[in-house]
Amino acid sequence: MRLLATGLYAATIVLSCCDRPAPPVDTCVAPTLAPPTDPASYAGQRELAHACMKTAAYSIARKGGSVAAVAEAVLDQCAGKEADEIAALKKTGPVYPYQVAEIHDGLVHLAKVSAVQARSKGCGLGPGQQADTMLESKP
Repeated sequence: MRLLATGLYAATIVLSCCDRPAPPVDTCVAPTLAPPTDPASYAGQRELAHACMKTAAYSIARKGGSVAAVAEAVLDQCAGKEADEIAALKKTGPVYPYQVAEIHDGLVHLAKVSAVQARSKGCGLGPGQQADTMLESKP
């Protein structure tokens, strides 16, 4: 009889632990990116600029605000990486204005896409708030 009572007591403890809700899972996790193989090259600098955009989008989106504002803040934060990418390109030969414009436009697009991805994962959202993936939306 004592063994049955001990077993029931143990079962009660195990079942009482199951009633607790699981802690919330943090879905706002930046992707893990491998470092470039040759960071001194143009391709390496390009990878570093892209990695800056992606990781900055998650950290900035975590603070809240509209997706467009997050994208603008990402561009401001990673402006130095953009300059490093252009400087690495200049080491390979002459750089024309259209190339600089293409690099900038590509990074602007990447900042917007990264901000949308971060928000769609729930970065910067309050409890019960729906994921916001529209660039034109208001906070």
